[in-house]
Amino acid sequence: MHTAFDSSPLLTGIKGKPESIIVHGAKLFVGTSTGALNVYRTDQPSSSLQTEATSSSSPSKRSSHGSPTKPASILSTRTAIREERIPPSVPVQSAAQFSKRSIDQLGVIKEANILVSLSDGYVSLHDLSTLELRSQLLQTKGATTFGVDTSIQKRVAPKMPDYGPGPLGGRASMRGAGGKFNPTATITSRAFRPGAIGDQNQAGAGGAAGVGTVSRNRSSVYDVPSKDWQTASMRGMDAMVKYREEERRKAMEGARFGGAAADADGQDGVMTLVTVLAVGVKRKLLVFRWVDGEFWDTREVALHHTPRSLAFVTPTKLFMGYNATEYGTISIPLAAESTVAYTHPSSGYGGAGGNGSSSQLRRETHVHPPANSVSGPLVDLTSPSLSSWHVEDFDLSTNTAASEGTHSTGGSHTSTSISIAGGAGAGFGAALGGFGNLGGYMGLSSRGKMSVLHVDGGEVLFVRDGTGIFLGADGRPTRREGVEWSASPLEVAFAKPYVFAVLPSGSVPSLKNSSLPNAHNPVLQIRSVGTLFAVQTLCFPPATAASTSIKPTTASSSPPQVRLLTPSTGNKPPVFVVVTPTDRTALEKEGSTIWQLEMQGWGRQIDELVEKEEFEEALGLLDSVDNVILEDKDERRAHVQGLFAVSLFADERFDEAIEMFMELDTNPAKVIALYPSNVAGELSRSRQEWFPIFGGKTPAKLRAPSSSDTSETSPTPSLANLPSLATSASTAARSRLGAFLPARRPQSIVGEPAATSSLSSSPSHAGAAKPRPSRTATSATTATAHDADNLAETGSIRSVRTTTREAPEMKATASGASRDSRTAATAGSDASSRKALDALGKFLADRRRIFKPILESSPHLESKDHMAMSQIKRDTHWLLSLPNKPFGEMDKEELIAVAQTVDTALFKTFLFTKPALIGPLCRIENWCEVEQVEELLKERKKFSELIALYGGKEMHSKALGLLKQFAEDEEDVEEKMRPTIQYLQNLGPEFIDVILETSHWLLEVDAELGMEVFTADTGKVGSWPRLEIVDDLNRFDKELCAVYLEFIIENAGEADPELHDKLVRLYLRRATHLRERLQNEGDDAERAATARSTQTERDELMKKLLNFLRSSTQYRPEQILVRLPADDDDRDMLEARALLLGRMGQHEGALSIYVRKLQDPTRAEEYCRDVWRLRTASATQQPGAARQQSFMVDQDQKALADGEVFLTLLRIYLDRSSSHTPPQLDCALGLLQRHAARIDLRSALSLLPSTVSLSHIAGFINTNLRDLTRSQHEAKVIREIRTSRNWQVEETLCKLQSRRVKVGESRTCPKCHKRLGNSVVAVNPVSGAVMHYFCSIHAEQKGGQQGQRPQ
Repeated sequence: MHTAFDSSPLLTGIKGKPESIIVHGAKLFVGTSTGALNVYRTDQPSSSLQTEATSSSSPSKRSSHGSPTKPASILSTRTAIREERIPPSVPVQSAAQFSKRSIDQLGVIKEANILVSLSDGYVSLHDLSTLELRSQLLQTKGATTFGVDTSIQKRVAPKMPDYGPGPLGGRASMRGAGGKFNPTATITSRAFRPGAIGDQNQAGAGGAAGVGTVSRNRSSVYDVPSKDWQTASMRGMDAMVKYREEERRKAMEGARFGGAAADADGQDGVMTLVTVLAVGVKRKLLVFRWVDGEFWDTREVALHHTPRSLAFVTPTKLFMGYNATEYGTISIPLAAESTVAYTHPSSGYGGAGGNGSSSQLRRETHVHPPANSVSGPLVDLTSPSLSSWHVEDFDLSTNTAASEGTHSTGGSHTSTSISIAGGAGAGFGAALGGFGNLGGYMGLSSRGKMSVLHVDGGEVLFVRDGTGIFLGADGRPTRREGVEWSASPLEVAFAKPYVFAVLPSGSVPSLKNSSLPNAHNPVLQIRSVGTLFAVQTLCFPPATAASTSIKPTTASSSPPQVRLLTPSTGNKPPVFVVVTPTDRTALEKEGSTIWQLEMQGWGRQIDELVEKEEFEEALGLLDSVDNVILEDKDERRAHVQGLFAVSLFADERFDEAIEMFMELDTNPAKVIALYPSNVAGELSRSRQEWFPIFGGKTPAKLRAPSSSDTSETSPTPSLANLPSLATSASTAARSRLGAFLPARRPQSIVGEPAATSSLSSSPSHAGAAKPRPSRTATSATTATAHDADNLAETGSIRSVRTTTREAPEMKATASGASRDSRTAATAGSDASSRKALDALGKFLADRRRIFKPILESSPHLESKDHMAMSQIKRDTHWLLSLPNKPFGEMDKEELIAVAQTVDTALFKTFLFTKPALIGPLCRIENWCEVEQVEELLKERKKFSELIALYGGKEMHSKALGLLKQFAEDEEDVEEKMRPTIQYLQNLGPEFIDVILETSHWLLEVDAELGMEVFTADTGKVGSWPRLEIVDDLNRFDKELCAVYLEFIIENAGEADPELHDKLVRLYLRRATHLRERLQNEGDDAERAATARSTQTERDELMKKLLNFLRSSTQYRPEQILVRLPADDDDRDMLEARALLLGRMGQHEGALSIYVRKLQDPTRAEEYCRDVWRLRTASATQQPGAARQQSFMVDQDQKALADGEVFLTLLRIYLDRSSSHTPPQLDCALGLLQRHAARIDLRSALSLLPSTVSLSHIAGFINTNLRDLTRSQHEAKVIREIRTSRNWQVEETLCKLQSRRVKVGESRTCPKCHKRLGNSVVAVNPVSGAVMHYFCSIHAEQKGGQQGQRPQ
């Protein structure tokens, strides 16, 4: 896939067969099969030639023939090895008699300066500097393996307990009646590995076995509860993701704040460095611990099986591999929880309290482990519990019908049977073959190779034969997929983030018929622990430039032995590979060679993966890198994810691509550019331009094919160009998007029947599902494609090759399919296009959901300014250059441009996929570009949606023009005009010009129906400017203007004097016009009928005019009076003049018209009553409802004249100065009789002639005298009441002024119970309570007693 490691020979000519390797600092310890131990320096090459050979590694991708076009593969490595022979390496330190037998394993305890070795079935401790033997652990006789882990543990030392009698002091008394020792009751501590700060990108995992430095772990998990949801009834990926995130959070808190709880309680914690040595012996486990370089304690734990492989997943959890299908876990308590913590001389917990028994346990500072791990002062006697020395065994059963259960076997052991279905379980079943169920009886299942490997992230890889399962700290599978190798690995190691496996020669199918000189050598395969893809495969030893000319080795020749002796707990490159010739003569002559695999830089690997279009693997690699190591990790990840999403889109995996685009906040213009022009418009880009707009290079599969590309072939295919060789079948069959999209649920390998698992979850299983084209770069040669196809067919255990018997049947099927190929292709294309458009609609709807509230709530986007900006045509290159960032971080112009692009594309998408949603989208606020959308709507005749779109964009002229165009085709007047009327009624006052312009053709068609535009009580009609409407109607049709004025004055309560005056002037103009027409009429019968009609119309008009003059109080009479004609023959005009004079306060002139010109005393008296009624109403009306006042009328004089209006009429009746009209004494006496109370007595008597007898005016006089007497009596009563009230107020004032309150130092407020002191106080007038002024206000607000102002 890509070149992750460069190989170079580090040490050559090593005599003896290396069996174990350990690295400590710059020293490489090599243990041989003869028992010798040699120490080499890794930082000082043995000669200048080796230096030259190492430095000749070139970053250019050259093949064994020097071709720069081929990447690293099986055929070559990135290291160019010189033809000169490298001289043998010389050890800097050697111990020939280090052991009598082969040295099987080495380890380092750095803090104690100890070298740990396993040889001849014993574990021995040596001095790390001098290699001298310190002690041999006799109790480890028959040891099979050991493991070392170093961690930081924080303990809290409590007060020394009361030991009491006994050799162990307080330990015996603390057991209590139950006899169980509970150290956690007095000691609290935590353990974590340095660097395990919960960040999943931290480097490395596992303990410090063989490294000598403190290990780093990505996310340690402590005391993991039973994950019942991961059994046969798996409920989904969401539960797993939540659980792992919670455990990761807990581990991060524990790593950062270990012991913080104790510190919070005021206790001082002690940071200690604890190293644990675990040794697997026959059916038991021996544990030795050192604290800060000093031996601490030991413990022997009985087991049901013999451990063959050990791995620390956390400082308190150890994995033990028993055989091919069985393994176990053991909980190791913290060092501070050991019973030795109270007797150890350096613990500070005991031995210093003057107790004689404690003094006997004092030892030297550097104490050696005891020869007995069962009893003694240095043996931990803690009783087994769930958190201390608890052993749980697991059995990986291949019976898919079995269910998981836990069976107690006595003591601290529990046994759990786990059912494996599909995936990795298929590998176990295949490895056992037909004797899977008989393996325990016949012993077949225990013969296969097995190992337990600690990998990153608190996981353990359980390897058995060619299969690997990932297990968590609780011993249960953590992933739904396992690892499937083409053969059983000879050696397995881990260096973050890769798993290394040495496969036997001939295990890779693609190399069986290869002519390469090293094709039959063992193969080192490197897999990514995140994606499980094989990223690099190397044949050892790699082919050199000299060896290419030699005759290739045949399958019958003996390949060298290749061992991966890097400790399984190592987590950092480099990785060392030992190559030993199997031929004894060659071994004695040349010796063994140790190759060093140095990892390429992170950035270089990622760039190479991106260049080879392995985006998924690049993302997995980025997840394993820390931000400190790769500073631009976030930028690189976003870039690679974007290219990966484009690759998914090109493979027609639209939903997955869109999900990733949404996660990345990708610029919507770039996503839309992936679609054709009928959706994307000018943004559309060809397939060759897809990757460049996302910052990548166009892949080969999207480039236009050329003749040179198809004719050129490669003679020696490179591994990097193959579809992953060992995993091409899995690459073609399944996706790893689950790592990036947690919502997806891949197939489970735990607890699901094989019958329901249609797709293998192992990378080497193609499964039964329809194969998908490989994501990896395809080879240009036919041989490469043929090898890949063969591998895809044979790489899976479940795959079945097609035989010749099936060929005719397949041929017939193919023949039938070819007849309908064109139809099927068209249907497939339509289905694919529909799926792509559905995905785009989902993306655009999600983007709109985000930016819509931002645009609506932005203060700088008021008055719909953004709506106008959304119609600006923008350059497509500028749109594509917008950065990928959240909408909330964009500026105004960028956000509106994005909104315009999204909504325009959403309209086009809905037109193809969901036409029913076009209407709702048009009716809500949107930012689409109308110019692009309107033509599409017209083509599909979606005119109602187009009108709604115009309305939303405030393009009302276009909408109304379209409605008028439709109205021309209608015959019914209602159907012709109603849509336009309703549209106009919903427009705001800012569009009054458009409303008035459109209303003209409506009024021309039907004036009555057209007036509903202005008179309907609906929509926004009430907010329109009435003056502008009146002016427009006055120009268009004065009669319609009068109708509108009557409506707004009578129904809407319009009080604008200008409009009232306008209506009066229209009445007068119309009346004058009708009078002139009457005067021009002739005497014939036809004209007489017309004259009668005109007269009737004018009478009705004058009636409305006179009623309006009487009822309205808002018109200005002085302005209307000058417009009246000076024709005294028109009686209606005379009455109108009288009303106007009366409104101006000139009652004498008005009454003179009624009495002398009209000679109608009844109307004159009615006029007086109207004036008196208006005078009374104006005296009692509210100030805000005052009538219109004329500036040319003195209001005081008018009010005086209104009060004497009846007296004025009496004066006119008795006026003798007029020669035309004699005095009307009878009318005057009748007026006095009917309105005696409204006429002043003295003034009336002065006007009456002396000839009038008293009997005629007796009623008038009596009424006035009664009114005068009543007024005097009322005034007297009011005066007496006022005097009495004044006396009462003065008395109350005196009483209140005489009251006193004394505020002393100890007096408190009854409300707040605080001392009054010098505060402002208030006295309650009822209860006399003295309280703070503030308290009195609150009491009053709560409805209690009213407070009094402070005194």
